[in-house]
Amino acid sequence: MSTLTTVLAILVALEHLYIMFLETIATSSESTSRVFGISIDQLKSKTIATLLKNQGVYNGLIAVLRWRCRTSHRALPSRINSQT
Repeated sequence: MSTLTTVLAILVALEHLYIMFLETIATSSESTSRVFGISIDQLKSKTIATLLKNQGVYNGLIAVLRWRCRTSHRALPSRINSQT
């Protein structure tokens, strides 16, 4: 993978981790309210908090998969010999 591709993959993974943080840990914070455009009172609702935490786990898994895809390409040989 080129350096640019690696940097972009890392940035996307970090973005997903930030979203996961907002949705799972800082569920009812002012930052979460501002980023998602939801009032703090709505964020304190048990239903909304549960939905956000579920979505946060999903974003965390995407970040891990993105990171895994980035590192798995290094293990592949740069050239694959095909026998025809």
